[in-house]
Amino acid sequence: MHELSKIIYSIAAFQLFFMAWVVLFYKPAPTARYGLSAFLLLKSLLLMLILGRWYYPVIPPGQGVQLIHQGLELFLHPIFFLFVLTASYQPLPRGARILPALIPFAVFAVLASLPIAWQNTPYVRLLGIINYYSQALVYFFLALKRYQSFRNEMRNYLSEDLIQNLRWLSLCIYGFIALWGIAAFLDVLNLYLEADYPGLNLVLEILFLATIHVVLFLGMRQPEAISDAGVLNASRGKYASSKLNESDKEAILSRLAQLMQNEHLYRTPNLTLKLLSERLQVPDKHLSQVINECCGQNFCEYINRLRIEEAKLQLCHPGQAHKTVLEILYETGFNSKSVFNTLFKQHTGETPTRYRRNQHRVADH
Repeated sequence: MHELSKIIYSIAAFQLFFMAWVVLFYKPAPTARYGLSAFLLLKSLLLMLILGRWYYPVIPPGQGVQLIHQGLELFLHPIFFLFVLTASYQPLPRGARILPALIPFAVFAVLASLPIAWQNTPYVRLLGIINYYSQALVYFFLALKRYQSFRNEMRNYLSEDLIQNLRWLSLCIYGFIALWGIAAFLDVLNLYLEADYPGLNLVLEILFLATIHVVLFLGMRQPEAISDAGVLNASRGKYASSKLNESDKEAILSRLAQLMQNEHLYRTPNLTLKLLSERLQVPDKHLSQVINECCGQNFCEYINRLRIEEAKLQLCHPGQAHKTVLEILYETGFNSKSVFNTLFKQHTGETPTRYRRNQHRVADH
């Protein structure tokens, strides 16, 4: 097990270090590249410290090295949160807003200043575990909250099929929550049973590496339209400075309705507010304001409603009976059956198949 752990930890440290540089210099560069690169580099450094202490005679054992390792670990969670902020195009906190982030470091400094005999007692070690995982819990909660806000914000700019591409960020957050939960369980188990589980720790590192690979693969394939929408959302307020009057709004709304009725632009897969505003030749901010205020919906809800309405017409039309539900959902602009079924049931209370069957039964009578 010792040799296997040595090999796996060495591979993981090298891969994380390599991936950190790939992320940093990847073109086109994701907005969150700096935060993710720093997170990967730090995790790689922590693995190197483990390797240097336990598997290679490079770093002499001692309390000081262990404290350095524990102190560096406290930077993982805030760096991860900064990665989520930049991935969701949110400004970084400044000034007094960062003061609460210093509390775990202050607690660690107090514990580290205790005599070595005290530091090795179960109670002090338990305080260290609580401090570390409490910090993780807070940052993961903030990351999830920011992801949900970002997803809602993007509904003003993207259609539902594009919003589904944001799942890589939720996968990243939930994946790390699960890994940290397992790690917390192992740390508490080790504390009270005074037994180490190298096999489980090894599996944990492998799962962490696999999660990183999936996140990088999905994150780097994020459509450019999402980046455009994120930058657009971050660079403006909510219609506070808008000079649109009621006649302007009515004119834009009339042109929008005419475009949708005549050209069925909502059928366009991966439709965005930017593309639609360019077609109407109006500022995207004005178009978003008109949809929000005149239709009482965000962009995503507006497009979804038009797509669902056409799908309903096709499902109950006798001349479309030869088409499958899958064909109809693609024709109306959706590219995911699960998303279509969910939205259709939200609008009608029925699945597409049941809706078609019921409508044909009514027509027969």
